[in-house]
This record gives sequence, C-alpha cells and structure tokens, in this order.
Amino acid sequence: HNFLSDPEVSALYAVRGGVGSSQLLPGLNFSLWKKHRKLLIGFSDVTALQWALWAKIGLASLSGMTLTSQLRTENPFVTPFFEILRGQRRFFEENDFGKGDLVILREGEGGGVLIGGTLSIINSLLGTPYFPRISHIILFLEDINEPVYRIERMLVQLKLSGILSRLRGLILGRFKSNNRFLDFWKEVEYLFPPDIPVIGNFPYGHFENSCVLPIGLPAELRASPFLLKW
Repeated sequence: HNFLSDPEVSALYAVRGGVGSSQLLPGLNFSLWKKHRKLLIGFSDVTALQWALWAKIGLASLSGMTLTSQLRTENPFVTPFFEILRGQRRFFEENDFGKGDLVILREGEGGGVLIGGTLSIINSLLGTPYFPRISHIILFLEDINEPVYRIERMLVQLKLSGILSRLRGLILGRFKSNNRFLDFWKEVEYLFPPDIPVIGNFPYGHFENSCVLPIGLPAELRASPFLLKW
C-alpha cells in the first residue's frame, strides 16, 4: 500500500514467487490499487494477486520474468519483455521462437481474455471472490513439481467448475517435475473443448529461459503459423 501511494514508484515487481500471496488477499485495499493502477509484475505464487486484481478492478498485469532467475542476459526473452514494458510489443509470433520449440496440439484460431499463470495457484482461488468471471478465455498454464495425476486432477476441477467450457484457446507452458519437463497432453486432452487452438511446450514456466505474458488483456490466438497478439 505504501508503494502504491508513493509517486516515485511506477510499478511493483516481485523479486520471486514463493508462498503467501493468497493470504494477503483479504487485506488488500483494492480501491487504493484502482486509484493508482500501478503495474504488478510477478510469477508463480504471485498469480493469486494478479487474478484477484483482474477480478476485482480489471487491472492487467505481467506474469513471468522473475528477478532472481529469469531476468538474465542469456534469456532470449528479456528483450521482448522490455519491449512489452515500453508498449512497443503486443504480440508473440512464430519467428520469436526456435524451430520446433512450439508444439501445435490443435489447429485453429480463437479470441478472448488472455489470463493464466501457475495451475495450482489458480485452482486455489476457485470458489472465492478473487476468481475472475470471464465468458471467453485464452488460458495459459504452467506448474512445477506436480505429478501428472495431480495436474489432471486440478484440470478436472476446472472442468467441473465450468471454466474449461469457456476456453477459446489454450497455451500449455512447460510443466517441470524432478528436473524434467512433462508431456501429458494425451492424458488430459479429453477435458478440453474439441474446437479450440492448443499450443504445447510454450516457453513459459519455472525455468531460466522463460518469457513473460500479460494477464487480463483481450487477445487473439492462432495455432499455425503461431500468433498471439493482445
């Protein structure tokens, strides 16, 4: 709250993820944040703050590019990150990625509000006032140290809540467990609408060369050739 009121502070940038963001939600002064509307940049556990800000006051944020591990010169997505911050970039296209990096799991195009983050944190907000009500969604997801059966169970919970029926596009980031990336699409494909574009292996997640994505902006997704614009 002090940062929000400080005229010398332009944005709030979480150093890392961690634990405890959801515990802060009942104490947040959303009216103060609405008055100052400062950008929040964060990742992982900070997903709870970002979804709550969008649900309560429609404030967009940026997910990814942690200061402790991802904001490094070796990360090819640092330059796009600063371009996004400066308002010079409102898209990712096929040429932004290495050959074979992205996996097209389903063809198609779709439009909706781009929103996402860490799956387990998103699920922890279900049934609370901090879960956004959106009719058309382009969802991006990632997580770490969650086995496939727990990922499936969390996605089933989203399915039962009616969220997945609202999807107009899906971007699966890289799910990492025991220092390896998981490939689980065949196990969970049945949960998703059959007529939406789905991208796998997107470079977003708990690893060093990860990109940043906006939360809470209208966007369009095309599978092939890949284009995500907001």
